[in-house]
Amino acid sequence: SNTVLNNLTSKFGETAIAAGGIVKKIDMLPMNVTMGLSQGVLPLIAYNYASNDYKRMKKAASFTRFIAVSFSILCIIIFQIFAKDLVSIFIKDPQTIFYGAKLLRIVCIAMPVMAIDFLITTMFQATGQGPQALILSIVRKGPIDIALMYLMNYLIPLYGLYAVQPIVDTFALIVAIVLYAFFLKKLNAKMHN
Repeated sequence: SNTVLNNLTSKFGETAIAAGGIVKKIDMLPMNVTMGLSQGVLPLIAYNYASNDYKRMKKAASFTRFIAVSFSILCIIIFQIFAKDLVSIFIKDPQTIFYGAKLLRIVCIAMPVMAIDFLITTMFQATGQGPQALILSIVRKGPIDIALMYLMNYLIPLYGLYAVQPIVDTFALIVAIVLYAFFLKKLNAKMHN
């Protein structure tokens, strides 16, 4: 997925490649925080699931989701307002800053959705729901992502490439919610037995 993104971006020149690289670095902050929260809560979810303490497990998952989404929303606000300033930390070229600011404003929209996707995937991993976790991982970064890059680049050159992430993350969220609803239904049935 990243290789295709880089190859398609390279057709717009060095400035676009530099801007895309900078945006990916800035975008790593909320993603890494969410990944850290996900990995941190995984043992807690697994332990409570194994000990049949589903209420505590749900509380831990909900609290972590709240923190991750809140941080992501804060990042969106900061990235929207200070996009040019953030990109200019990495480079001083005006054209790269222009592209980078526009791309950052597009990419950052996906942050809260991505946070929920990651945390639902973690819930599935922690509770032994391997197929569901795999499905979500493939939906987020795989054939759909790559096909959409070609389509969006054709429809909206360059900017469409970076709009793919919010689109795919939103689609993954829909899939995650459906899978999670089935999981909760089974969990609730266990709780009432």
